[in-house]
Amino acid sequence: MNYAITPRHILIKEIVASVEQSITNLPTDCKDELRADICSILKKAKTPATSNITREEREAVKELKGDDRIIILPAVLNKPDYNEQVMAMLQDTKRTRPSLTGEEIQHQAPPQPSRKKLLHEPKKIGQHN
Repeated sequence: MNYAITPRHILIKEIVASVEQSITNLPTDCKDELRADICSILKKAKTPATSNITREEREAVKELKGDDRIIILPAVLNKPDYNEQVMAMLQDTKRTRPSLTGEEIQHQAPPQPSRKKLLHEPKKIGQHN
């Protein structure tokens, strides 16, 4: 996904915790001013009226998050860094079967989607919009 999924509700506790963690080294007066600003912003904040993904896509993401074999990470990487990380993971025998090389894995057929029908064709790595 090239975007963040529209939240169903604003994660106020998570935002406040993140801000508090980030401002620990600031002077007290700056902390108080930032807290007041954050409080004001959060009071006015509203979630968008419509979602940017379908219900089926939201359910698919929920299913993936529930699978303990999959780790979903928020990431913004340039392509060379992404490719380097993928190759490092493929060469890590603790994560992959040692009998397969990165090239062999790339040539294997992708797994068939679970009970859910794909709504669109997935992009191939390196394909641009």
